[in-house]
Amino acid sequence: MTTVEMSASEASDLAGSLRGIVDDHPSGDPRWTLQDCADRLAAAPGGPGRAGFVVILSATSWYAVSGRIGSAGLLTDMAAALRAAVATLDPAPCSHGDAHPWAVTGQRDRPASLTALFDPEPPPSPEALALWSCPRDLADLTEECLSDFGDWRTMHMYG
Repeated sequence: MTTVEMSASEASDLAGSLRGIVDDHPSGDPRWTLQDCADRLAAAPGGPGRAGFVVILSATSWYAVSGRIGSAGLLTDMAAALRAAVATLDPAPCSHGDAHPWAVTGQRDRPASLTALFDPEPPPSPEALALWSCPRDLADLTEECLSDFGDWRTMHMYG
């Protein structure tokens, strides 16, 4: 798969779709939105969209395991993309020391912060982007998400 950068219009459409999923009022079939995000992350797991797509897949994982999508294949693809992305993170300690952004702010689960990253207007501030791009926080988000997927698979016997 070739990685194609999103246009401002595509980013705005994605933000709207994500708002619907995170708010539990999706427009259309959310499976295709989540599959597209997983595919984009899998195509460039260490690329410039890595942090955004890790956050998206993590923030929407609750919906993916809610039973409303009913696709073990989607969960498999989301998990594979997340594992590939986390494998590209620099294992060296990040510049935050022990004060990682989400450990300090405690706001990791705020959907408004997530969708704001993909709204082209106004562009996210450098501080907001830093909150979503800390390697340790991305690894923690991925671990939490993969745990949710594992719990769902155990409950539904998708081994």
